[in-house]
Amino acid sequence: MKSSNEQKLGEAIKELLETYKLEGKLNEAKALQAWEATAGKIILKYTKSAFIKNGKLFLRIESSVIRNEILFSREKIINEINISVGAETVREIVLL
Repeated sequence: MKSSNEQKLGEAIKELLETYKLEGKLNEAKALQAWEATAGKIILKYTKSAFIKNGKLFLRIESSVIRNEILFSREKIINEINISVGAETVREIVLL
């Protein structure tokens, strides 16, 4: 028989994330991983930095060809990242 203070590990982690307001940061980390998976090795080779702030994915890309490809594929990339994360974490891509 379960005592009243027992709960599943997943529930406890979710409660912890909500209590300390860490869910957003966790989603941002997941979104960066999703960017790496979505971009692939060639694009990552030309990506010098990537970070998320206020729903914007900031990318520093060295290749003008890759920059243009990302500009044309922005919406698709955003959708793939958000689907992978399971939340609307990225709303915009900013190229630096």
